[in-house]
Amino acid sequence: MLYSIISSGKEKKEEEEKEINAKRERYEALYNAQLLLRKKPYCNPEFSIVQLAEDLNSNVKYISRAIRLKENVNFSVFLNMYRINLIKK
Repeated sequence: MLYSIISSGKEKKEEEEKEINAKRERYEALYNAQLLLRKKPYCNPEFSIVQLAEDLNSNVKYISRAIRLKENVNFSVFLNMYRINLIKK
């Protein structure tokens, strides 16, 4: 019985790790979508995270989380980084 409890706890932990890795992969894919580089929507002053989510067929929560995980900033700061880099060129 004790083995069964330990075994099920280990399986649960492995399942949770797989789920976390799958989410990280989705965030990574969203972040790497290259939409911002190709279409340069950040040139539009009205561009928002809602529009980005729609363009990437995702939702605001995933987009925000992907940016936070990769850049450790919020969407506004992230967008302004692109705008500043555009001006520097």
